[in-house]
Amino acid sequence: MSSPLSEGPQPFRQLYDEHFDFVWRFAAHRGVPAPRLEEAVQEVFVVVHRRLDDLEDQSRLRVWLAGITRNVVVNHLRRYGDEALRGPLDSHEPDPAAALDHLDPADVDGQKSSGELVDVLLRKMSGRQREAFILCEMEGVSQPDAAEALGVPEGTLRARLFDARKIYNSVSALLRAERFWVTRQGDQP
Repeated sequence: MSSPLSEGPQPFRQLYDEHFDFVWRFAAHRGVPAPRLEEAVQEVFVVVHRRLDDLEDQSRLRVWLAGITRNVVVNHLRRYGDEALRGPLDSHEPDPAAALDHLDPADVDGQKSSGELVDVLLRKMSGRQREAFILCEMEGVSQPDAAEALGVPEGTLRARLFDARKIYNSVSALLRAERFWVTRQGDQP
């Protein structure tokens, strides 16, 4: 069965243009180091182009792309190592409460941009928690679709997402408190 997207270069170009940002963000937040990001995203679209005929349901395109991106990123990190975020291929899920144990004071520096603070939060999550969080919370993918893209049962996805949210809430509360005290100290004579 042939996908309407596989008929000629124009539909692929349209898919590329419409979904490039999604693939880039997912790969970047999943831990592909900046110097290797372009290469990883290019690999994703090579696979997409080669497998366009496999896409049967156009409404599932984003789920299909997320699954391909996840697989390419995992292979990429295995091949080149993880230079940006530690633990992308963790086989165990860390205790969400332990996320605060190793929070570096530099992580809460008031000079950090919002993007850098997001990276701090994501670094506290295991790779599997990070994937679930990125897809569901940052990209707005539904839980059933995210579970399908990641190749896990919905219950597993919900558990990973629950733990990721606990880490997010704990670390963001600590960051807010730290910023409050830094600001408050600046107000005193």
